[in-house]
Order: sequence, then C-alpha cells, then structure tokens
Amino acid sequence: MIKRSDVLLTPDSGPMHMASALGTKIVAFFSMKDPGDCGPYMDQSKFIILRSEDTTHPGKGINAIDIDTVYSACDELLSAD
Repeated sequence: MIKRSDVLLTPDSGPMHMASALGTKIVAFFSMKDPGDCGPYMDQSKFIILRSEDTTHPGKGINAIDIDTVYSACDELLSAD
C-alpha cells in the first residue's frame, strides 16, 4: 500500500523509512529530532519535513503543525509530477 500511495503523511517512524526505500513521496513530521540524523534518505524533491520547532508552539510536538501547512506540503509534492 505504501508503494501505491501518492504521498505518505507520517511521523519519523518505520513506515517513513519504508516509503523512502520504495520511492513514495513523504510529508514527515518531526519534533525534537534532527532529520539529518535519521532520514528520510531519498531524493530531496520527494519529501518535505515539517518540524514542530518551526511553529509558534513547539512544546506541543507534532500537534503544533497545523493542517494548512500539511495541506500545502502535500499540494507542493503532488503538483511536482
């Protein structure tokens, strides 16, 4: 199912790494972790990292990432085809 997906929305987790290995586009949610340490490891045009540290309420973790930001990231990835 991950391979057949147009884009996967996921926190830093096993499914993110599977999507990376399969070449599926990714919108990944990170909080208090450096994506440079743990991926995704793939062509940078195929993923967008959204970090809680880039929001006004980073203490909320990935819950601080608002839906409009997620939508924009998905739209950007899907429009790139």
